[in-house]
Amino acid sequence: MIACSTHIGFGAPTKVGSNGVHGAALGAKEIEGTRKNFKWDAEAFVIPDDIQKRWTATGNNSNDEYKAW
Repeated sequence: MIACSTHIGFGAPTKVGSNGVHGAALGAKEIEGTRKNFKWDAEAFVIPDDIQKRWTATGNNSNDEYKAW
């Protein structure tokens, strides 16, 4: 059994743990605070190259096993 605990809206400065982040837009001020909390300075919808490369490499780790399956 795997058990984990999560916090809805983790990183949102004033809405974490509330229904204010569940299915609702955060709004510009909350988004700005969330980006600051995560030290995220990339433009919206842009994944920095270094992160994209690591993500792709991780995804490719199991290619041989996937093909064999």
